[in-house]
Amino acid sequence: MKAVTHRITRMLFTLCAVALLTDAAIPARAQSPAVVPITIAWAIGYAGPQIPVASAMGLWKAAGTDPKIVTFATGPLAFEALIGGQVDFMTTAELPAVTAAMRNQQFTIVADLSRFHGNRIVANFPVPTIASLAGKKIGTVLGTSSQFLLESDLKSNGVKAEILNVAPSDVAAALARGDIDAALPFVDVIPLVKKTLGDRYHEIRIPEETHFVLIASRDMATKRPEIVRSVLSAMLGADKAIKANPTLAQTTVSQAMQGLVSADQLKAAWPDYDFEARLDERLPELMTTEGQWIAAGGMIKNVTPTIQLFRSVIDDRPLKAISSSRVTLK
Repeated sequence: MKAVTHRITRMLFTLCAVALLTDAAIPARAQSPAVVPITIAWAIGYAGPQIPVASAMGLWKAAGTDPKIVTFATGPLAFEALIGGQVDFMTTAELPAVTAAMRNQQFTIVADLSRFHGNRIVANFPVPTIASLAGKKIGTVLGTSSQFLLESDLKSNGVKAEILNVAPSDVAAALARGDIDAALPFVDVIPLVKKTLGDRYHEIRIPEETHFVLIASRDMATKRPEIVRSVLSAMLGADKAIKANPTLAQTTVSQAMQGLVSADQLKAAWPDYDFEARLDERLPELMTTEGQWIAAGGMIKNVTPTIQLFRSVIDDRPLKAISSSRVTLK
């Protein structure tokens, strides 16, 4: 009976979601009535639920396109596929886009799909303040936004610690063994850390946010803007569907992640996200700050990371054409 009820709910939600998409999709359908096949590289995780929700709810075809969704282990690998013409769109956290822009790779950010406000440092000892981390061994994935967030927060609080490279799959065990005292892990690792440490688990939140962006290949952005608008129409429809029924959206994402994260775990993390495709000044400002951090660390040389550089890889015209209220870039 529960299975039947779930199927009926899903059918009703699908119809509702398609109806919610209609207004946003009209411009794309008017210019591209045929369903166009494309390829999208989706970074599996919490931050981009619009991709699997759009697939599950039939929003792609309603917007005039028919994507093949592929996955990559990291943002840089997805970028290689995008630059090489193997995929037309990709999703990633903002830092890989920062490094790509500084390396003069050709791509276009067309939407900021979500903002995450739940970044935290986890530890195997009580951490009432950031100062508690002074002199401690802290693990993170070097070269990622996690390292940037960790170093930025420690620096702003005048705290010095030893930062070590620890793979996401090793964080929980390293904390349990005491190889590290704390970590700034990817958010999907936190449930395992909590389970492993039990009552030894402690955390402290940090204020910095992380963005998750939708990127189009330069050819797609310049030669097929109607397809970009179609994809964005599906994203706006997914935004509305997620808000209309977050529980079903969480179930859909969990299924898309093949059970790596449960719907209950997603429900717990959901309030830390702002799921809505938009483009505002916070994105290029954050990218500039990260670019300056990259340059200062010597990771990329002979590039001046200005806000003009990062603004140049953002095209707000397709999103503005569909929903001007979602674009407030200067």
